[in-house]
Amino acid sequence: MGVPTQPRRMNIGITERGDAAVSTEWTSWVYSNKPSILITKDPMMLYEMLAAHQELCLFPESLNIIVHCTITGHGGSVLELGAPKPEHALNGYRKLIELLGATRVILRIDPILIGYAGGVELAQEIFQYRMGTRVRISFLDNYPHVKKRFMLAGLNPLPYDFHADLTERQRVAALFPEAEICGEPGFTCTGCVSETDCQILGVEPDTAPAGQRTACRCLANKIELLNNRHLCPHGCLYCYWKDPS
Repeated sequence: MGVPTQPRRMNIGITERGDAAVSTEWTSWVYSNKPSILITKDPMMLYEMLAAHQELCLFPESLNIIVHCTITGHGGSVLELGAPKPEHALNGYRKLIELLGATRVILRIDPILIGYAGGVELAQEIFQYRMGTRVRISFLDNYPHVKKRFMLAGLNPLPYDFHADLTERQRVAALFPEAEICGEPGFTCTGCVSETDCQILGVEPDTAPAGQRTACRCLANKIELLNNRHLCPHGCLYCYWKDPS
């Protein structure tokens, strides 16, 4: 896909509140060729949606998007019961690279579960399947409602309060060389909307902070495309959205 030759100050739509393969309010924005970042745990489903659109489009290269493929390795397990299994997700990741090119696809290993049996090792295994794309990592934020979900699922609670020990997070991060780190206190972080993304999407970066949590380094170009404010069908135990009261 080509990049506009003259960057313009524009908003970049993003799907952080849910999964772009499940909540589709983004389509009018994306299919109008506006710069976008789509985040999904089901890369194959999103690939099929985008490929079907491009088959109907006279100028398929006009979609100006970056896709984050979130693959933790836990898909189909009690942690992510409704998410696709890793093999299926990795196949979708590969198909999106074929469709969009490696510069417009990101492998997102998010979150890595420190203190969960095999959590770090499974993340390392997924990291080995990267296909020349950028990689983003983060670690689980142990919210009170996440602790409750773990206990209700019969799992041992993670052995830390909200953030895992910084020294341990630094040790684990070193296992993923050159990975971008998302929203982690104590680290040099890269926003989900960064100057690199602006360059790829042909947008002039607005370097003012986006006004999210302290460790977030997203640029002010970012706007949310989803209306979702609840757990999506993937039902991940660690999701920051609280359960309906």
